[in-house]
Formats: sequence, structure tokens, C-alpha cells
Amino acid sequence: MAMVAPDVFSNFGGAVGRTAFAEQWSFDPHEYGNIWDQLELMLRMGCALHDGDRVIPSLLTQLDAYPDDDVADVVLILPRAKLYESAGVEAAKPATTPWTFASVISRASDTMTGVRLPDGREGYIADNQVYEPIGYRMVVKKVRGRWLITAFIAGD
Repeated sequence: MAMVAPDVFSNFGGAVGRTAFAEQWSFDPHEYGNIWDQLELMLRMGCALHDGDRVIPSLLTQLDAYPDDDVADVVLILPRAKLYESAGVEAAKPATTPWTFASVISRASDTMTGVRLPDGREGYIADNQVYEPIGYRMVVKKVRGRWLITAFIAGD
């Protein structure tokens, strides 16, 4: 919490401040949805400089060339993701290339996202094996000589 700014922006519902941040996240590493698992994933995706701030992960910065409406139609493929023809049925070539973007072609499933891979193949990838560019991201700024988390949000 020492790295969290007193006025940290926690969600688009208006939650601001350390108390709101602490209420939103579990700090128990054994509990599902804890902040440590989220941070580990985000940090693996890199950091980008944006208007003097550090943005983690750097996905939105990498997608600056896309119109805002198109960003919702792209996902990042995470390591060990497999392509499926349908739920439970692996595609003929299930291997994917991690850390590449895929176009979203369907959100009809509750647990899988329909994608078109950069090589043109289409199928489904489990939702926990892709990351949404407008998913959780952290903004880190230098405030009075200290680097602080000023936003930890998802959505747009």
C-alpha cells in the first residue's frame, strides 16, 4: 500500500483512494482473484511510457494505431494457449504464438473467445489464455520524487 497513491483511481464507478483500492483487491496470495496473480501477469506483458507515465501492461500503447472501437476486437494470446475448433475439441494445429495479437471474431461462449490468428487460422481460445487490451492496467507516476501507482483499472 506504500506504493499506492492516496488518490489512486480504482474503477470507472468513481472509486478513488487507498481504502477503495484495498476493498477491491484480496492481498492473500492463496485467494482467487488476488492482486499478486494479477500483477504477475501484467508485469510479464511489459511497460510503456505514455505522456510521461508508466503504463503496465503496455497493450493500449502498442495498439495506438487501432481506432478506439477496434481495440475491443483484439486480444493478446498468452503463453501455452491452445486453439480449439469448439469447446473441448482441439484444432488440427492447436499451437498458438504467445504474446501476439489476435482478432476477436466471436464472444458467443461464456468461457472461450473466437479468434482469427495472425496466420489466418480461426477457432477458440480459453478466456483465461487471452488478455484484453482494456483489461486491468496500472499507471505509475512520479509524485513528489516517488514512483506511485496512480491508477489500477479495467475497462474504458
